Amino acid sequence: MNTVVQIALPKVLAPYRHRLLQVIDWKSSHGSCSISDKTVSAIEDCNVPQASFIKQLMFFFSPTTTRTMFCGYRDDLCERLECRLGNLDAGRDATIQLEISLNPAVLLQAPGRHAVMTLESTAVMLSPREDPHTVLIKDQPVAQVVVEAVFTQKPSMAVKIFIIIVSLVLGLTILAAFIWCLWKVGFFKRSFKKQEELNRDSWDYVPKLNKKESTI
Repeated sequence: MNTVVQIALPKVLAPYRHRLLQVIDWKSSHGSCSISDKTVSAIEDCNVPQASFIKQLMFFFSPTTTRTMFCGYRDDLCERLECRLGNLDAGRDATIQLEISLNPAVLLQAPGRHAVMTLESTAVMLSPREDPHTVLIKDQPVAQVVVEAVFTQKPSMAVKIFIIIVSLVLGLTILAAFIWCLWKVGFFKRSFKKQEELNRDSWDYVPKLNKKESTI
């Protein structure tokens, strides 16, 4: 029986058209494989536009979220590799090796960027199907490979400078408010008044007479 296996993997990150995963090379122990041309076109440029400063700032302060990318039935956003392995005898194994490149810059785009990205690639046997003359050993002959990409939440240089400036301005504002409150309650007035009395006594060189002493 002619055995056909279809491998689907995420091709782009919606709503962008830059290529995320690309099948560079493949090797099959039986038959031959080919890539389907019925999927959406992708931009092959590796230089992906970066997110704006506002989006980077919002992503840095946003809570951790997870996004799962998977391929549905006839999903145009996925790359599809179809392998025709030919007639395989019962109990005979067939292997398919893929070499895939990932462009991590695509995952940094926003919106659509998440702290954890899960990429699911699926291999499904299209033929043969179970019928009165064919019995499948497994009910669902499906294989799945999951790749998890974790973003370190490391801020960009622009976000770092913004945080430093805001922290400095906020600190100076709190200090100025604290000094103003002390001035309002008279803290500095009492200190100045006491210092003024000390200065006045230090310049008074004339000894004061005791009320009990008689004057001539």
